[in-house]
Amino acid sequence: MKKRLAQGVGVAAVLVSVCGSGVAGAVNEYKGLTYEKAAASISRGGTPVIASRIGSYLPTEKCIVTGSRTGGFLDSSGNSRRGIVLLDLNCNAPAAASGHPGNSAATPEGKDAMKWISRANNINKDFAKAAETGAQPICAKDDTYRNFCIRICETSGKCSGDVLDFLGL
Repeated sequence: MKKRLAQGVGVAAVLVSVCGSGVAGAVNEYKGLTYEKAAASISRGGTPVIASRIGSYLPTEKCIVTGSRTGGFLDSSGNSRRGIVLLDLNCNAPAAASGHPGNSAATPEGKDAMKWISRANNINKDFAKAAETGAQPICAKDDTYRNFCIRICETSGKCSGDVLDFLGL
């Protein structure tokens, strides 16, 4: 009997060391979102906690989540706290610019950021030209264009105040 119990404990120990202890957790579920969007999503059933932060250029709500994982801990009374989601934040600008730290345009993240910034610049130019000539800006063409303009402005953070007002942002 003792031999079987010892074998069972041994097998269990091997399984735990190979497979882990069985604690499930989502890893990087919120990667790429702003802290504001990730925290809003997490708050429906958990608590967002900033685990690490690099940079200080962006306000916290605009920082980009670079990693996420679930966690838990014991509070000062020894009670288990669950539903914690640890977030790693990058608060540098999406793309580096003169005097502003950010992703290099040579990286995939920097290239993507530059693409969105270029689109926002085109929207700004189109809106200014339309205002001068009395024409309709591209963002007013139809709902598809308007929604795409909103996405560009929200993603890049580079649309002018006039464009943001026009789009209701």
